[in-house]
Amino acid sequence: MTSRISAMLALLLAAVVCAGTAQAQQLPPFHCGDIVPDPAKTSPKIEPIFRSNAGLNDAAFDCMMWQDFIYLNWPAMAGQRGVPNKAARFGASGPTVWETYKTVDEVFLPNAGDPGPWSSPHLLTTLSTPLAQRVANGELRRLTMKSKISPAVMGNILRHGGATPQFLDEISQAGGGTLYDLDGYPVYYEVSMNRVQYDYIVGNGLYNANTQIAFAQKQVISLPAGSDGNESAVELKAA
Repeated sequence: MTSRISAMLALLLAAVVCAGTAQAQQLPPFHCGDIVPDPAKTSPKIEPIFRSNAGLNDAAFDCMMWQDFIYLNWPAMAGQRGVPNKAARFGASGPTVWETYKTVDEVFLPNAGDPGPWSSPHLLTTLSTPLAQRVANGELRRLTMKSKISPAVMGNILRHGGATPQFLDEISQAGGGTLYDLDGYPVYYEVSMNRVQYDYIVGNGLYNANTQIAFAQKQVISLPAGSDGNESAVELKAA
């Protein structure tokens, strides 16, 4: 699956870069305690904080990132979004944890509709019922975005005069228009989120633009941060 592979490669690339930085500085071998970069010797758990006997450095970031990578790509429990199946082995068939997260299509609905509880599936009316059900269960991805920012968001930014030449250069594709891979297939994007972020958005009514404005006028929109043993808000962007 293209989206899964791209996200995995992006995370893996980040790990390689960090590991390369540590080698360039000739740091001693690091030890992660119960966090090791070997999925066969670990369990699925989110690691929201640096945990390393070496302190806060590249090695600590490597440990945290590897553990989160393993967690996100662990097979998910059937019928439970974002919950790892601890009885399954890493790499087993079926949707992974991050692939069962809610996408923005399921969160920000037309006419600012309430997306409901995290576990409730949202059937997309643009798809046939069997296909819509599989998408709602997190078994399949529905990729529709052809750029990093949706046309709706871009249109809103332009209407309010928030777009500068530099901003437009940063978000547009290098050659303009749709990006194609080496095999000639168009590249699609998606944005998804875990339950912590979803519950924060839904609980505060932030799926409605009017509510967002009223909320922001009284307090800062601040997504929940993780603590030891507690998952933070997680948002993933895949291509």
